[in-house]
Amino acid sequence: MASFLWTSVFIFLCLELVLTLILVIPVPRKIRNWVCRQTTKMHLQQKLQPILWGIGFALSLALMDSWSLLQFLFQDQPSGGPHHNHHPHDPPGNHHLKEKEYKTERNMYLAGFALTLLFVIGRITDLMQEHVELEDHLENIRLSSKSAIETTSGGNNNASEIEMKPLQAKKKE
Repeated sequence: MASFLWTSVFIFLCLELVLTLILVIPVPRKIRNWVCRQTTKMHLQQKLQPILWGIGFALSLALMDSWSLLQFLFQDQPSGGPHHNHHPHDPPGNHHLKEKEYKTERNMYLAGFALTLLFVIGRITDLMQEHVELEDHLENIRLSSKSAIETTSGGNNNASEIEMKPLQAKKKE
């Protein structure tokens, strides 16, 4: 059962690495924005959020379990400490103890990296969504300013009639 759990964590970590790679690959802005808009329309983030919270909670528990098991193994070590040099005539149980220590450390790193990548992926997707929203907001401002210029200039596209003053000069008036 434990082997299945840690194999699942490893596979999940590999999937997270692939997803992170896909998210950070530079693609044209229009394609990236289109993908972000489509995923927003499907409300994918709201649908996956409970599942991701559950995975994050399970990874946290796995990390704490590995850490507590490692602490227990360090307490059971001989008086020489966890990494003292073994003599060839040491009892054979030390080999199993070192193997268990290695596996526990590996599992702790797997869970820790998977949990960290979960947060990183979440932040990358949030930043991508913010970027799309800001670009949409900027486009709306451009369109509204363009229509304001057209109505101010009487329909002709001569924008030179609008007087542009520095911000400090406008405040004094």
